[in-house]
Amino acid sequence: LTFQNLQAWAVGDSTDKKGKYYQLLLNTFLKKEAVEKVNLAEIQDVIGVGLKQHPLNEAIVSKAVELLNKNRQPEKAYQVVLNAISWRKNSPMLYQLYVQQALTIGMKDYAEDGMKALQKLSPTDYQRFLPTYQAKLASIEKASAGFQ
Repeated sequence: LTFQNLQAWAVGDSTDKKGKYYQLLLNTFLKKEAVEKVNLAEIQDVIGVGLKQHPLNEAIVSKAVELLNKNRQPEKAYQVVLNAISWRKNSPMLYQLYVQQALTIGMKDYAEDGMKALQKLSPTDYQRFLPTYQAKLASIEKASAGFQ
C-alpha cells in the first residue's frame, strides 16, 4: 500500500516534491528487491546445498520448510518434508513438520494420518504436539467457516 501511495503521489504531484517522491519510490523498490533476492538466495543455499547434502537432517528440513512457506511455496515445503519422512520414518520432529505442512496446504486427512503415525512412534511427543495440532486445525476450520 505504501509503495502504491508513493507511486500515485509521484505521478500526481506537480510541485517540487515530485522528485522526493520518485527518490523514495526508487529507494523503496531497491530495498524490496534486495530483500527478495536475499530471501531467494537464502532458500537456494539451504535447499540447494544443505538439503541436497543432508536431506534427512531435521534442522535443515525445518529451515527449508520455513523459508519455502515464507516465500509462498507451501507445496514445495510439503514435498521436502514428505521426502524426508519417507526415508526417516522414526523422527517425531519430521512427523510434526509433516502434520503442520499438510494442514498448511489444506490436506487435513494427511495431517490426521501423520498424527496417528506420530502417536504410534512416540506417545510423549504426540501428547506434547496435540494442542498445537488442535489449535491449527481449529484455526483452519474457523477460517473456512467464514467463507461459506
